[in-house]
Amino acid sequence: MFAVGRHVVAALCVLWLTAGSAEAGHGKVDKVTKSNGDVVICEVISLLRGILTAKTDGMGTVSVEWNKVVGITSPAGFEVELTSGAVLFGTLGAPAPGRLSVNGSALEFNLWQVVRITPIDRSFWRQLDGSVDLGYSFTQADQRSQWSFNATVERTTRKWVSRIAANSVLTFEDTGTRQSRNTVSVALQRQLANRWFVAAIGQADQNEQLGLDARFLGGGGFGRTVIQSNRVLFSPFLGLTYTQERYTDEPTNNLSEVLLGARLDWFTFGDYKTDLMLSEQTYFDTNDFSKVRVEINTTFKQEIVKDLYLSMNLLESFNAAPPNNNKKNDLTLSMSLGWSF
Repeated sequence: MFAVGRHVVAALCVLWLTAGSAEAGHGKVDKVTKSNGDVVICEVISLLRGILTAKTDGMGTVSVEWNKVVGITSPAGFEVELTSGAVLFGTLGAPAPGRLSVNGSALEFNLWQVVRITPIDRSFWRQLDGSVDLGYSFTQADQRSQWSFNATVERTTRKWVSRIAANSVLTFEDTGTRQSRNTVSVALQRQLANRWFVAAIGQADQNEQLGLDARFLGGGGFGRTVIQSNRVLFSPFLGLTYTQERYTDEPTNNLSEVLLGARLDWFTFGDYKTDLMLSEQTYFDTNDFSKVRVEINTTFKQEIVKDLYLSMNLLESFNAAPPNNNKKNDLTLSMSLGWSF
């Protein structure tokens, strides 16, 4: 079985080695005004995916839907990102209901134009977002059981986004056979002006169903977040990778591939948050463009209670020209229970 745990730990070490020392928060000096007139004195932790998260003295950590906020002020320093991709730095002011000013600037914005707010003094641990989920299914007729595991950790700073993702599916059948499918991916993304970005990527795959013993790829590319709001993120990208793969009873194959892909995130908020993530990558062999590979990863999450969610995961791998008459595609659908942080 592919050593997923070892690769995840190694990738986490890369993130941690780039981390600075943990810093204390700026204190409960912020004021958030809600549309119902309530005023919350707090320490703003973040605005992300349409949810404002803050710490209070009396209520602990609270989450407020951004469309229910009419004002926010703070003497502390923040990084503020707008739907246009512009990033501003400074203190927060509320010149009028539904409006925001940064660092006392004469330039004001509507709150709906704000998609991310991050304290400048945010510690390493507060820069992390992620989720872990585990699923199990059993079919009595053929005594078939299946375990699934999915994990994602993402770190966001002023200029960089680091992401680690891993998924694993392990199937046992009554014949005593076992099949596994595992993927670990790492991406380091540098944010540029006007929502453009460049990225370095690495990935390791193994799929017994397709006869793939191991595939390793590394490369880079560029893309742009063409849609950015408090409900939708959509980012197409283009790149080039160097790939080494080995199928069962086949020699190791080295090739360069053109990568064309996109990622869509759609999310809602309310009593029960919903997240849909769709990632698609198409790889073209530079020596023969008819040799195409497609990888699709779709995750639908429905919140049950705070930070606990039910997830449906779909993984699809397709290879137009597999060696030795191996299967061309493998589709896996799983349900799991998870926790986000």
